[in-house]
Amino acid sequence: MGRLFHVMVNFNKDVLVEARRSELAKARKKCLQVSKKERTEQHTIELNTLLSILRSAEWLVLRDESLLKADKVEQLNRLRENNALFRDLYPLAAQLRAVWRAKDSEEARSLLSNTIDICHAIAQEHVFKPIARFAKMLERRAEDIINACVVRY
Repeated sequence: MGRLFHVMVNFNKDVLVEARRSELAKARKKCLQVSKKERTEQHTIELNTLLSILRSAEWLVLRDESLLKADKVEQLNRLRENNALFRDLYPLAAQLRAVWRAKDSEEARSLLSNTIDICHAIAQEHVFKPIARFAKMLERRAEDIINACVVRY
């Protein structure tokens, strides 16, 4: 499991999809806390905006920003502005890709270690267990990942 593809698939499936689900549930719960009598059109607009931003969150986070069209860059910026968890998760995709671009095993090891530390910090700050599990998977697979980077696999 040292290939970048597999790590990114796990990052998407185990972290980003769960983050989207969690954030959608929080948004819906927040909306339901406002009674129907107190709920204004503005509440509905805010919820619908948040829901539309979160719908394609995983795809936006995984893609390299330089490959996004202007409307998607705007959507990504709105996602990062309106959601602290996704704002913190966003740099991890680029960080993971950087591990595979490392010049040697020491650089790959350093980048991977830094990525794992960031994952643990996000897990602690947001009380988000999926990123902690992902970090532990990276720790278990560190040697395989570093070897894959060195041989450009």
